[in-house]
Amino acid sequence: RALMQFDLSGLTEEQIASAQKIELRLYGVWAQEDTKWNPGTGADTTRWVDLYGISTDWDEAAVNWNTQPALGENILKEFPLVNRDIDQKNFTLDVTDYVHAQGADELGILLGIFSYGEYGDADNNGFAVASKESAGTNEEQKPALVLSYTYLESIVPVELEVPAGEEAQLPETVTVRLSDGSEEQRAV
Repeated sequence: RALMQFDLSGLTEEQIASAQKIELRLYGVWAQEDTKWNPGTGADTTRWVDLYGISTDWDEAAVNWNTQPALGENILKEFPLVNRDIDQKNFTLDVTDYVHAQGADELGILLGIFSYGEYGDADNNGFAVASKESAGTNEEQKPALVLSYTYLESIVPVELEVPAGEEAQLPETVTVRLSDGSEEQRAV
């Protein structure tokens, strides 16, 4: 499990409410480097995460397994993540609706990483997420709430006509549609 608390007191209610997307950004790590891919937890193994809101106060310096806060509202239930997509990489979980509904100065979240199925035991099987302490000075690895006011909505499909026997020439850019209705060119 990973217990996180975010200080939102520097944001106004309007700033939180107008964010079109709010994501919890985490960095996946293996706690057991020597047994990185345990039996049944290879690169293609899917594990599921449950995300809960935490409604009680807790002290970061004093909390442990026995004193962790009770689970609050279930934000995400059995959200699938594939090992290769989260190992030593940032990944995000959409918490927009939850954060909009809370409107609090502090936001607590508990992440439970479970592996269901043949090797499932409601344990993380050695997988964890980086904490602010373990990430050190690497800001990209620290847990964060990312508020987006404009985000990529879709990519306009590219159509190519390629005569038989010739190699397709892909464009250098594609058109993307943003959440505010605008479009822009992005490099492929």
